[in-house]
Amino acid sequence: MRGMVDSLNDFLIKSRPARNTELAVHRDPWTHTAQVRVCIYDSDAKVVFPSDGLDVDSRVREQLDQHAKEAVAYCRRGQLYADRLLLPDARGELWVFHCAVYRDYPALGHGPVAFFCLQPECFEWVAVRPADIAAQDEMVRLLPAIKFMQQEFGRLPMLHETADLVHLSPFHFHRRFTELFGQTPKHFLLSCQTYEAKRLLASRRRELARIASDCGFAHQSHFTSRFKQATGLTPTRWRSLADEIVQNGRRA
Repeated sequence: MRGMVDSLNDFLIKSRPARNTELAVHRDPWTHTAQVRVCIYDSDAKVVFPSDGLDVDSRVREQLDQHAKEAVAYCRRGQLYADRLLLPDARGELWVFHCAVYRDYPALGHGPVAFFCLQPECFEWVAVRPADIAAQDEMVRLLPAIKFMQQEFGRLPMLHETADLVHLSPFHFHRRFTELFGQTPKHFLLSCQTYEAKRLLASRRRELARIASDCGFAHQSHFTSRFKQATGLTPTRWRSLADEIVQNGRRA
């Protein structure tokens, strides 16, 4: 998880402005696409970057502040702290963050420093080029697996099939993927399914059973269960909120 946060610092902060055109097609009003995706807290658990904090609602920000205090406290007691956080916003939708704490970070002074990274949408991983993460050889090696899973998520490829693509055993692929990308291959496939389901829900042109089938879920109830696990909301509730966001945007 620490490796994932380290690698994304440059990609999400420095590379994103130059890639706005490439990613613009994905900038929908219902995705978690804050311009800055990394938030840094100092040894006093105060935000040092970005200066105004992340562009998230107050409930998510309060939870981040609390987790930062806990993370710094753990580190001061000599315990390593790395975690994957699912934080609900005021509407109940889950935002996924990864946290890593450094015992010392000279560029920001002495003492623990906590990094919180908003988990990228699956399309952002697919948009990563080897040059973006050239310092992470193993992550570059696994990029073909990322692209393959994003393309084939509808049929839920088996672990060994994806591992073979990058010439690793299923065990080693699962371990390295989880360490480098902060989520298991199974979770990544679910994020791809969820992202596509959101796109289809927002269009309002398909019934839930059809969306479930198109996104690779066994049936509608399975879709509802897994979607709520990933987002904190049922598909019906999420669709209603997406409609509200779109309508409010049109009136603005």
